[in-house]
Amino acid sequence: MAAWIIFIALWFIYVLAVKGKLSSLEHRIAETELEMSSVLKQRAELVSDLAASVRGPSKRARELLRFLDEAESSASLPERIEAFSPVDGMLDSLVKDGTVSEPSLLDQLGENGGRMKDAIGRYNALAKELDVTIGSFPSKWIARGHRGKPPISSEGFSAS
Repeated sequence: MAAWIIFIALWFIYVLAVKGKLSSLEHRIAETELEMSSVLKQRAELVSDLAASVRGPSKRARELLRFLDEAESSASLPERIEAFSPVDGMLDSLVKDGTVSEPSLLDQLGENGGRMKDAIGRYNALAKELDVTIGSFPSKWIARGHRGKPPISSEGFSAS
């Protein structure tokens, strides 16, 4: 009888620990998503400022601004991040043309890309830990109702 009481007490402690871990991971993922959203907003402002600093009328600068509007209107955070991926290539073509009059904006954009890569790396690590926790044997019964997060690619963000 005492063994059953000890077993039930240990199971209860285990359930509380798993619930706490799931809650903590979901909270940390939400914080990372907010950080990525903030970095994307700063990136959009920097790209807009950079396009505005282009000397003379530029078809590429207009395309960049149109692309930026479409990327910002994407629904979910992973979609917005994926939509921003081609921006670096568009910016490189403006730089090669020599039409950018604010090189400091390029430096700021490189720093922004580095922060975005770091945030995406943290997000992916937390998402993987959440998936492992949800998928482990006894935890999957406790974790009903919790969903994993898809990984996000940081391929389009360059850091200087």
